[in-house]
Amino acid sequence: MKIRRHRVITWVSVFYAAFLGHPSALAIDYNGRITTGGYLAKEHLRESLDGSQENDFATISSRFYLGVSKLDGRYLETIADVRDKHDFFDKLDRERLTLNSQNRLQARQLSLKYPNPSGFFGTLGRFPLLDAGAVFADGAHAGYTLTPAWSVAAFGGLNPKRGDQTYLEFNKDSYVFGGYFLYEPPARSWTRYTYLTNAFVTQKVRTETDRSYWYHNLVFQPSASVRIITLGYLDFVPRLHLQNLQASYYQEYRRDLSSVLRLSSIDVIEYARIRGVRERLTPSAYKEGSLRGTLRTGKTVSWQATGIYGLRQVDEKNRIEGNLGILLNEWVGRRINTTGLLGYRRNFTSNDAFARLVLGYYPEKWEFMLSAESGIEKYDSGTTLYPVVGEASFARYISQSVYATFSAQEALDSNASIFSAFLKINYRFGSKKIPPVRDGAPPLRGEL
Repeated sequence: MKIRRHRVITWVSVFYAAFLGHPSALAIDYNGRITTGGYLAKEHLRESLDGSQENDFATISSRFYLGVSKLDGRYLETIADVRDKHDFFDKLDRERLTLNSQNRLQARQLSLKYPNPSGFFGTLGRFPLLDAGAVFADGAHAGYTLTPAWSVAAFGGLNPKRGDQTYLEFNKDSYVFGGYFLYEPPARSWTRYTYLTNAFVTQKVRTETDRSYWYHNLVFQPSASVRIITLGYLDFVPRLHLQNLQASYYQEYRRDLSSVLRLSSIDVIEYARIRGVRERLTPSAYKEGSLRGTLRTGKTVSWQATGIYGLRQVDEKNRIEGNLGILLNEWVGRRINTTGLLGYRRNFTSNDAFARLVLGYYPEKWEFMLSAESGIEKYDSGTTLYPVVGEASFARYISQSVYATFSAQEALDSNASIFSAFLKINYRFGSKKIPPVRDGAPPLRGEL
């Protein structure tokens, strides 16, 4: 089956290349990216863990993406998104107690789409559905636009990504189907926007229902000063529970004063994905609330104050944090940004004081970013650590089409040292002009 899939992907790539080279393709629009890169992490522990003091990770990844639109002169489009990942420490050899390399080639998307803005619309092939909670399907998706604001749709097919799978695969014994309704009125101005989707999705393995859930997502911006976002999954099977919920409320009181309130509730799987690289606690369901205020005191200077409270469900350990930061936007010429942060937190099992400094320099075809963070962590066990984390990132616009970036990070404390490096090269192409290279430092927004 793997050989057949490799052949299918190869023939699809050849088809796209031949199609775009044909004179009749000149009337269509197309855009694409070819990306390759690698990630390396080496972790050395002061004390042995499972018989080893090393915990290394290394991968090489590649991606080919191509979107071709107006195949019928109006709406018909096709998308190919093929990815390959080679993991050097993935497969466990239990007899030798070693980790061997493994390669995974996956077709993330191979679809033919008819995105008609009025009337019937649909999709065939392998595709993601963001309006239904980013679910994937090997099958069909069909809907109808009832009004300029309202539309309904249904979908079904094989499920290429079950809950126990990291990559998309061909699962002939797994199925997914569902439907959604979408409310997205045409925007009257750039300051006003509304997006609302609700979906019901069922995933089956053979004849058994593996998961059934209701998905909700709302983005409501009645003006430039107010924005409300909610996103959640309510599971019915395997049990009734709120799997993940995120909500945020942004309010601008004056041009120089704003706040953001965030609430979230996540499950064990999501917690394992976002927890800190140095955290050793068992993953747990987790709830968190945070409030951030931003005050701009000058053309280039802004201040941020943030308070955070979080609670783990499995052991009822909490996290309480307060921090104060400064953002200096283009404060020494238009190409330099700087941020600084001081804070204190109760971090589940320790009391921490920390400081962070980030410096960004953005000449015309380069980007440089240096950051350093240090702190004092006093653990309930009586241990005190002095972690230091340093990072350097470099990016180069070789041309408007070619972009390369490299980043390296070193994290140290008395228990472990972690070094990681990341390299990526990206090539963009298309029938439309590529945006020009930025001529200054990007504006500083969001969290420090």
